[in-house]
Amino acid sequence: MNAYRKLCTEFYDIDKPGPPPAALEFYARHAERAAGPILEPMCGSGRFLVALRQRGFDIDGVDASPEMLSACRDKFARHGINAALYEQSIEQMELPRRYRLVMIPAGSFSLITDADQVRRALQRIRAAMLPGAKFLLEIQLFKPQPSSAWPWGGRWIQRDDGARIVISWLGHLDAERRVSRGIHKYELIKDGRLLATEFEELDSRLYEQAEFRELLKGEGFGEINFLEEKEGDVVVECVKV
Repeated sequence: MNAYRKLCTEFYDIDKPGPPPAALEFYARHAERAAGPILEPMCGSGRFLVALRQRGFDIDGVDASPEMLSACRDKFARHGINAALYEQSIEQMELPRRYRLVMIPAGSFSLITDADQVRRALQRIRAAMLPGAKFLLEIQLFKPQPSSAWPWGGRWIQRDDGARIVISWLGHLDAERRVSRGIHKYELIKDGRLLATEFEELDSRLYEQAEFRELLKGEGFGEINFLEEKEGDVVVECVKV
């Protein structure tokens, strides 16, 4: 995945300064029930992790993007908090302790599109869990439709110094492989001058519920439930068996 670098991270943090309140309360309730350490793989710049740590939860984070983790540490410094962060890809994750709850909000797990890597990621997640621990994640759902492409689109956000970060995107849905492919371009513009440009390729795997249930069962998860579906994503709840 060639994504989540400097301009992307800055855009993301300005555009999404905190988690959606309803989603935060959902994960906070599960964190309370877990009554033990929590892991957030693919934690990014800490949108959920920081908010949960501020509430006193014992939570660690893992992410493959050094830029995102650097932004997360900056938030720790601003809020006077700390937590263990590990720069690792989820499918190669090796951690020093085990967890009562593992959570991957906001559809991030769908960013792993290779079938072998998906299975390895689930195996590494399960290995990081205590017996009977819960795993919560959001996946993007596939709705039967033909392959299609969409034209360039875009928008911008404005920094405090008046500069703008403009994002443009072009996408394609491969319905046969159930993968949504995107090319994003970030441009930093100030006083009419282009200061930096950054491209990323960002793909997402789309699942049918029955398919994902069998995938989880095959990797040692049980008590699988699909919770509220919203805007094409669904929260999946399961436990280590």
